[in-house]
Amino acid sequence: MPKRAQPNKRLGKGPIARAVLASARQLLRRKVVDLAAWRDAKIRAEDFEKTVLSQAELSVYDPVHGVYIYGQHQLSVLIEQLAELPMLDPLTEAYAEAQDDYMPSGPPISPLTQSYFTSWGLFDLNAGAHRETFGTVTIALCKFLKVDPGLIHIFEIMQQSRMGLYRHGGMSGHHVLLRELITNREIRAISASGYQGRPREIWFARVLPAPFD
Repeated sequence: MPKRAQPNKRLGKGPIARAVLASARQLLRRKVVDLAAWRDAKIRAEDFEKTVLSQAELSVYDPVHGVYIYGQHQLSVLIEQLAELPMLDPLTEAYAEAQDDYMPSGPPISPLTQSYFTSWGLFDLNAGAHRETFGTVTIALCKFLKVDPGLIHIFEIMQQSRMGLYRHGGMSGHHVLLRELITNREIRAISASGYQGRPREIWFARVLPAPFD
């Protein structure tokens, strides 16, 4: 496995993140609470939370894979709510436009799988000179709200991930052996899609490091 990723201290320094944090500070300073808005927000949060897999559902996966599944589901819940804020319009509109253009779902409708498109939309799609993403903005807000550091760490690893080209080197148990073409790194990985492939295939993949030592 590659070494554990280290957090990028520059995440969340852009104008979109600053605007979101300013809005959060303003809400926290209010002395009057809008109970109707609070109730509606609580209901929406509970509905979103139902989409996160339970511990029993996650237990069928390899533990390392399960950590990332849980993290991505939690991040998606947060981003779905943040996407309603007007300061995120540059990202939200670009995401919607790309979704209309590429219609991700996998062959035969589209060459892009939903998993590939979602990761691209959350971590690679960016706006402005600071190249802010849904991921960087959400991480900045989570740090401001003092969300569990372990969960933030998972978010940061996913945000710092990238696509790469790898040569399939065979199997080791249920792990796929990959060698990155540019860096020549050797990696034992879990194929999240379940596709095991064949030796000498070239994979275009997003390989995440171990989330803990």
